[in-house]
Amino acid sequence: MSWRRYVIVLACAAVGLTACGGDTSPSAIASSATTTAAGSFRAQQTLTGTFLNEPVAIAAELRFRAPADLAWFSDQPAGAQIAHVAMGDQAWTLSGAGGWRSIDPALVRDDVLGGIASLPERLGSAVVQDLGLGPTIGGEVTRRFRLPSPDFAQRVVAAISREQLTHPITAQEVRELRRAYEEAESFTEVTVGVETRRVYEIRSTAIGPGLDVVRVTTLTAFDEPVQISPPP
Repeated sequence: MSWRRYVIVLACAAVGLTACGGDTSPSAIASSATTTAAGSFRAQQTLTGTFLNEPVAIAAELRFRAPADLAWFSDQPAGAQIAHVAMGDQAWTLSGAGGWRSIDPALVRDDVLGGIASLPERLGSAVVQDLGLGPTIGGEVTRRFRLPSPDFAQRVVAAISREQLTHPITAQEVRELRRAYEEAESFTEVTVGVETRRVYEIRSTAIGPGLDVVRVTTLTAFDEPVQISPPP
């Protein structure tokens, strides 16, 4: 179904966070986080749960290369694939068997990377909850934080409105999608390296009418070469 795309277009991207001195208190780790332009990274994403009372189990891969090239791929049931590629001032999207088509690169970057843009500011806000120490990752001690995701529903509804112009979707599906996200409660949990301030994991949860999903983005391969090329 076409609505599956709307669940996953809002994938949060991987970021590096700069180390900020010797203060490793929870408040310092959160408030001093500053987004940096990593040379490249890979991220694995999963989305599991139920959406409009149907089970969802989706996996995707994100590749990023500075300053703003990206490739995002997700294999869907029945062999279908959803993908986005953005390079410079060009971008393309693939949905199911419809083939590649050109799209505004700003839309692709906003859909795939936009959720991360406000993360440093939100981590420094007073509403962030310290969840204590997280797992040790790559030899580094981490700390976990929880913060609200007030723009989650707004971003999905915006994506729905754009896609309605180019993809077949019924009025009833639109109403169900809007209701599910507009009435959803959502929050994000972030795992941050104590010394490097690097974000290792972003876990977003949304619960609402017909909706109970968890999206996990796991960051790997920082500053390693990644292959991004235009679609064939």
